[in-house]
Amino acid sequence: MKTLMAMYGKAGDIVMSMWAASLIREKTGVPPSLLVAPQFHAIACVLRDSLEMPIDSVICEKSACPLRDRAVAGSFMASWSEGFLRERHPGFKRYFNCSLPCEAPEASHMAAFIAYLGGVCPSPFVPPSIPWAPRPSETKRRAVFHFGASDPRRHIRIEMKPLEMECVCVGGPRDPAPDWIDEDLRGLSLEQTVEEIRKSAVMVGSDSLMTHLSGVAGVPTACFHATPREESTYSRMAYANGVSLLAAAEGIVNPMLVREAVCRRLQV
Repeated sequence: MKTLMAMYGKAGDIVMSMWAASLIREKTGVPPSLLVAPQFHAIACVLRDSLEMPIDSVICEKSACPLRDRAVAGSFMASWSEGFLRERHPGFKRYFNCSLPCEAPEASHMAAFIAYLGGVCPSPFVPPSIPWAPRPSETKRRAVFHFGASDPRRHIRIEMKPLEMECVCVGGPRDPAPDWIDEDLRGLSLEQTVEEIRKSAVMVGSDSLMTHLSGVAGVPTACFHATPREESTYSRMAYANGVSLLAAAEGIVNPMLVREAVCRRLQV
């Protein structure tokens, strides 16, 4: 029974929608095709091809309503009915619209809210357990870091090298990076970045796409958040081996806090 799962949100939301996709696979017996906006095609394909997430084909929805997306919290796809999805994308037996109309309710994890929107979870407050991909047999004794992307509030700044192992940095070419990094891997393609993350012993980063990808890759992940609300809504504890912690004032993270999170809480 072919199914279509519609998902519109940020790149990290696409990753967190994998719990809904796994529930749909359990419900229907087959992984759903994933309908996303064109800007999310690359991340959806990486989830399917590199990280073995429960996705069949990836389909791009080329309609858009930028004015609505800017004016209200939510997306143009969120209000699409099953009948409208069927009209735009025929050929499927069942349709699940998991697109985000607004932020998750208080004390709800975004992955649970996404699954609830699609009708495959009875409550938005059920603790999710997001599926992860098997790791490669060889893991390098190194830590991979991501210090933040477009939102300066989510930058983490660690003044000294916090771990006694090789430390590499991933992300976009304009993402921040300190001088103590041993190898700068910023600017790689998304597929290459995922492969570098999967070979690492641990991931340390801000609340961004990179720490979501390491979570579904099965890599022990320590994610630092700017606010308690974000720590709860986007907690990396939904992944197999992840922890979420609050960053200190102005995003400054003490190296000893990183060491404690990695060495004790993640047992690396």
